[in-house]
Amino acid sequence: MIKFRAQLPFVRSESKQPTICEFIIWGNLAFDLINYYRVNDYVLIEGFFSKILLSNNQQPLVTITISKFYPFLFSFK
Repeated sequence: MIKFRAQLPFVRSESKQPTICEFIIWGNLAFDLINYYRVNDYVLIEGFFSKILLSNNQQPLVTITISKFYPFLFSFK
């Protein structure tokens, strides 16, 4: 299992705060992510999400469990 946090692209909202999500990847998909993808690579993901409201003052905690991902833009070095 791999668990990481990432910032989503701009989403229209009145709060003007970045949307930060927690992502979870299980099994062989996690192995592929570690071996083939690097920092600043872009991927399209499929999965499901859950939203937890912590308090009225904070942003909700958004967790996305990834079931599939597809390469989109790679950074070659």
